[in-house]
Amino acid sequence: MKKCRVRKVDTISKNRQYICPFCSCDTKCSSRLTRKRRQQNNRLAEASGFFDFIPSVLARHNLNATTRDYGHWMEDLAKYRPYASLTNIFLFGSHDAGTYGISRASTIAPDADSSVVSLLDNLGWVGAHRIIRNWAKTQNLHVEQQLLHGSRYFDLRLAIDSRDGQIYTMHTLWAAPLGEILGSIATFMRRHTQEVIILDCQDIRGDIEDVLHNFVNLLKTYDLYQLLAQPRLNANIMTPLSILIEAKQQIFVILPEQYTRHMILQTYNRSDVLRSKWFNRSHVDELSKLLYDDLVSLNDLNSKLIIAQGVLTPG
Repeated sequence: MKKCRVRKVDTISKNRQYICPFCSCDTKCSSRLTRKRRQQNNRLAEASGFFDFIPSVLARHNLNATTRDYGHWMEDLAKYRPYASLTNIFLFGSHDAGTYGISRASTIAPDADSSVVSLLDNLGWVGAHRIIRNWAKTQNLHVEQQLLHGSRYFDLRLAIDSRDGQIYTMHTLWAAPLGEILGSIATFMRRHTQEVIILDCQDIRGDIEDVLHNFVNLLKTYDLYQLLAQPRLNANIMTPLSILIEAKQQIFVILPEQYTRHMILQTYNRSDVLRSKWFNRSHVDELSKLLYDDLVSLNDLNSKLIIAQGVLTPG
């Protein structure tokens, strides 16, 4: 019989305490947990140490919770837990990170579903655009503000707009230009030199070589190319944050498998480094439970990034 208690990471690692999914922290845990379940619970307990760590970040930078400035949290965490890697901490992420750029002037993008075209046909541009815009826009904050709020994982859908030949993000509608996003990241990295960022380019439309050539040119323009994590240099998502930061391998670019064979840009195969699964429920409690149950059921939480995400569909 052990008391189930969520403690700070260093305490957990020393005393081998575990989170029990079957009881509250105030009750005694009967459960004769299997070794596999203990390992899973320990993994979640260690990851939860990040949230215990937040008050020390606020104290160090003389912040209060309302300022929401988490610009240095990875730097602090790397010192607090020098062997922590991307795969054993919780990361905040931004879904469709560039959609803050969607406006009334945004036109239909290449990734638009056929149902959007039908909506336009039925309601007309003026009537349908507001509905589409409200659905497509998932972010209100500029990328630099997202970074300051703690986000380090960015979901990007990319295509070249034939009107000006530039790469833009998209989500049914054309959104912010990639150059603006990378410029924001560059500005942030100049002031926060010990953070690690993940760019998950999970959808690319158009000529892939043109997109990647333009991507490389933008990275070089904003002095980010030298910060790319590269597989040939043995930088990977299981490398401790402190080592990635010291080696200046701080920006991970992830692409779908069919694009990684292009040698224009050193990237990581999406299916090798992360698991991205969508859950759809009509109630928040159901969705939260489903996400939690999914996490604790995984056999190996340390070899990939696990994207925990879901959709709330009104019932």
